[in-house]
Amino acid sequence: MNKVATTALLRFDVNANESLPRRVKRALARDRHAASDGVLLIKASRFRSLARNKKDALERLSAMIARAAETRRPRIPTRPGKGAVERRLKEKKRRSEIKRNRRFEDG
Repeated sequence: MNKVATTALLRFDVNANESLPRRVKRALARDRHAASDGVLLIKASRFRSLARNKKDALERLSAMIARAAETRRPRIPTRPGKGAVERRLKEKKRRSEIKRNRRFEDG
């Protein structure tokens, strides 16, 4: 049986890197691949060649950094539309009528 070690293991120390902005470092440190000390650990073993696995690990690291660098637009809160308000009030009035009709009256 031929056994060859082709798994690539990439370690990337997020905290020691000086080229990344602080917010990107924080996002990478929260990633599921990050250890508690801020070191990203990427294991690549999809391919049968060590060179391809190394390339795959570097591409995955690059994608993780790109994802961490994305900024999300803040959500701008909006008010409910006129129709939604009318439907809510109509349903509220209907429920009120149902409950009022359940009341026991002495008369």
